[in-house]
Amino acid sequence: MNSPKDINKKMEFSIRALMRRALIRFLRVQMRKANWITIEPIAHRGLHHAGEIPENSLLAFEKAIEANFPIEFDVQLTKDKQLIVFHDDDLLRLTGREGLVSNFTWAEIKDLSLFGTQQKIPLLSEVLEFVRGRVPLLIELKSLKQYGVMEPLVMELLGTYEGDFAIQSFNPKTVYWFKKNAPEVRRGYLSGPMDDEDLTPPTRFFLSNLGPLPVIQPDFIGYDKKGLNHKIIHLIKNYSHIPVIAWTIKAREEEEEALQLADNIIFEGFQPFHGRR
Repeated sequence: MNSPKDINKKMEFSIRALMRRALIRFLRVQMRKANWITIEPIAHRGLHHAGEIPENSLLAFEKAIEANFPIEFDVQLTKDKQLIVFHDDDLLRLTGREGLVSNFTWAEIKDLSLFGTQQKIPLLSEVLEFVRGRVPLLIELKSLKQYGVMEPLVMELLGTYEGDFAIQSFNPKTVYWFKKNAPEVRRGYLSGPMDDEDLTPPTRFFLSNLGPLPVIQPDFIGYDKKGLNHKIIHLIKNYSHIPVIAWTIKAREEEEEALQLADNIIFEGFQPFHGRR
């Protein structure tokens, strides 16, 4: 008859074996799902040039397509719940108009010029129709203040899109939403060294160290280039197959340094060498 001590040892062994099998299954799924994420450098808000080709514009996306780069862009909601492709919370830098995006309807901002050019703020639906699967899309959901409303609206559009795409967000709740409601969609968690004064020190520590990872189970991680030497990145690289994407790389020297730890880069302002051989 087994003693309680022997029984506990057997239970512990069984639990460890189950955990190992679950981890192996998880990592294998990640490798299958995130394949294109690591192949080509990803153009940050398209291939843009200040004053001539505005970021997150259809022209910037066309230039990225011509160069065969995957495109990263940002999505947020207007006051009337329209999904637009625009980075800043405020309109001022790109359009010259003061005010938060969330305080305007689509009709009120759709004719605003980006950097004084003829390019306008596009809807997500317009971008999807324009790209038509010609290159993969990496879509950042700016959902910190719009969680729960944005995700199903985005998924409604992406559900019929035939090209390659992935979503990413700084909001772990958004990443988890896709895990729970659309697990077939590649999802990435964005993070880096946190210096947001609106966050408490424990929260900054938790997010910088990728604390939500075991729950949200992203297919890849987007990490600020300034924090690539963080011990958590070394742990991920040594003990998992989850790709790490460095952002935002702005020079060849930064590219070479980032790729010592990251699997790919999100870039702007130069022509990367990685993936162009």
